[in-house]
Amino acid sequence: MYRFIKNSLVIVNNCIVLDRRNFKLLILFTLMISFFIFVSCEKDDDSVPSIIATTYIQFQNISEYPFKVWLDGEYKATVNGGSSSNPFGTVSGLRKIRIEQQSGYFEYPLNAEQTITCLEGQLYTYKFPINTTVQINVQNNSNINLAIYIDDTIKISGLGPNSSQTIEVEGWRQYTISWRLNSTIKGSRVVQVDVGRIYTLQIN
Repeated sequence: MYRFIKNSLVIVNNCIVLDRRNFKLLILFTLMISFFIFVSCEKDDDSVPSIIATTYIQFQNISEYPFKVWLDGEYKATVNGGSSSNPFGTVSGLRKIRIEQQSGYFEYPLNAEQTITCLEGQLYTYKFPINTTVQINVQNNSNINLAIYIDDTIKISGLGPNSSQTIEVEGWRQYTISWRLNSTIKGSRVVQVDVGRIYTLQIN
């Protein structure tokens, strides 16, 4: 480069000027050097790795009974009633959680799925089961007005003929449901209810 510049200079009237024959070559050479410097800087900027913070999910069992837990189809832990799991690392976005009850049910273990949204770099605590109540639909198919009791506590003061009404109770329990006319018991039934089910009691 030094030799090229030196050979390109000529002395005219005691002044140093650039030989026109090499002027275009010098400009082209300068542009090429500038281009390579720009590409090199751009490549260096792209090579800087981006930092992605890990997202964590912790499972908290608020029921009395143990549950198995899956995250995006992968088994993670069995969480006992009233306890929490260790945090599990995952990525942000939509995550699918499945829980399966291990004991404490009568006939049907609670098996539920839910999709949640997790933010990057945060600890998300997933509490389950979401709902432990059960609905019992009482249908009065008789021709008389009845009062409905659960464990000797009145729940429906008057259920008319050929009508129905829903009672909400806590799941994983056993109840005695009775129907009465003027405080006289006309019939009763013992029911065992599991969470996640809808029960129907028909009175004829």
